[in-house]
Amino acid sequence: PRLDVHKLVEEFMILANKEVASYLSREVKRINKGASIYRIHGAPKKEAIDELLFLLRMLGHEIEVKGENISSKELNEIFEKIKGKPEESLVKTVAMRSMAKAIYSIRNIGHYGLALENYTHFTSPIRRYADLLVHRILERHLKGGHLRSQEIAWHHNFAAELSQREIDATDAERSSVAYKQVEYMLGKTGHVFEGVISGITTWGVYVEESRTKASGMVKFKDMKDDFYVFSKETYSLVGTRRKRKYSVGDKVKIKIIGGDLERKILDYIFV
Repeated sequence: PRLDVHKLVEEFMILANKEVASYLSREVKRINKGASIYRIHGAPKKEAIDELLFLLRMLGHEIEVKGENISSKELNEIFEKIKGKPEESLVKTVAMRSMAKAIYSIRNIGHYGLALENYTHFTSPIRRYADLLVHRILERHLKGGHLRSQEIAWHHNFAAELSQREIDATDAERSSVAYKQVEYMLGKTGHVFEGVISGITTWGVYVEESRTKASGMVKFKDMKDDFYVFSKETYSLVGTRRKRKYSVGDKVKIKIIGGDLERKILDYIFV
């Protein structure tokens, strides 16, 4: 469980990261020399936010956004509004996909997700290499020095390398989780589970199993009770005869009929 003490430690870490980044940013500007490594996070693209707001409206949530872009505060208010509801996991997944990726850079543009002008990675329970680089830069400034031109170029390149390694690690983690999800669910072939529709494409309906969060697809060819037509206006499928409707966010019952472990694919049917 995530206790209050965990949240307190997290707040202290964020504060330390913020203060170190602020100090280094001020120092670099003051002496007009050197550089530092920051943890930056750009604002999401308007198209991605429009898609998220459309999904929320389809789920019955009217969200008002002030200005052209959504603020991190407004986004957190959305998360609070859907907390504990069936669509929580789906909305958070779509929201995270709409976000820009936080990266390391010597160019400081602020951190959108934390709503901070200055942020870096200086401390964490598990020490990152980026933390160590920032430690060295901080020590250099505290001793009256700064990064030289050649060192700035090296830190620029290494910040990009650290960002890519982080992406690789995240991809590996997601892949391994998906593999174990499919492995587990294939052992339950023929069983019926509850799920939530997470997406609709031209070839089928994506469903996320509620307990394991294992994603699979109900192919149109396996929806034999009717002929379904996709509606762009409501982002849903509607049967031409029975008028049954499937929309993103709907709770459904699914049966596992197969899959491919190596490709990390699960095949479901509606029941």
